[in-house]
Amino acid sequence: MRSLTLFWFSVLISTGLCLNGFATAAPQAITEKIAVEKLPSVLVQSGPTEEALIYALSLIGVKYRYGGNTAETGFDCSGFIRHVFAETRALTLPRSSYAMSKLGERIEQDNLQPGDLVFYNTLKRSFSHVGLYLGDGRFVHAPSRGKTVEIVDMDDTYWRRRFNGARRLVSASAVALADIAIRPDSPVAETTFAHQLTDKPKTE
Repeated sequence: MRSLTLFWFSVLISTGLCLNGFATAAPQAITEKIAVEKLPSVLVQSGPTEEALIYALSLIGVKYRYGGNTAETGFDCSGFIRHVFAETRALTLPRSSYAMSKLGERIEQDNLQPGDLVFYNTLKRSFSHVGLYLGDGRFVHAPSRGKTVEIVDMDDTYWRRRFNGARRLVSASAVALADIAIRPDSPVAETTFAHQLTDKPKTE
C-alpha cells in the first residue's frame, strides 16, 4: 500500500477542505477535485472505507467540543468517529469510545489497515479515546479541549504509551445499531454488546 504521507497536506491545500474550521465539501465532491495521481491507491478506489477516510480528512480543523456531534458545533473523539461512519457508511455507532471498542474484530497493531479504529487510554482508563487509522502509522481524531481535529503519529511517545488496541468494523452486523451512551466503567457495556463481539485477533 502506498504511503499517505505526501497525500494529506496536498488534499487539504488543493481542495480547500477547511474554511474557518468547518468542512466545506462532501466526499464525492472532494474526490472529484483531487487529481487522481495525487491519491494513494487505497483512496482512488470507490468504496465506504475510502469515503470515510476522505470525509474524516475534510473535517480537519473543526474545533473540539465535549459531547459534540457535528462540524458546526464541534466534536469530541467518539462524536467525530460516530459522525464519519454515519455520513459515509450509514452506520450508527454507540456514543462512547469504550462501547465502540467492543464492536467488530480485534486487530493487532501490525495488521492495521486504513479505516480501522484505534483506541487509547487518555483519561486513566482503558479505551477512553478513539481515532480513525489512516495508514503510514498515523490516525485522525478529535483530541481535547482547545484543539481541533488533527492527524497524529502513533509513534509519538504520548500515543505509543497509551495504545489500547484496534477494531475493524467490517459490516453493519458488526456494530450496534443503537444510539446509547454507556459509562466506560459500567458492566452494562459488556452485557449490552456481548452478542455482537468478535474478539479473536485478526491475522493476515
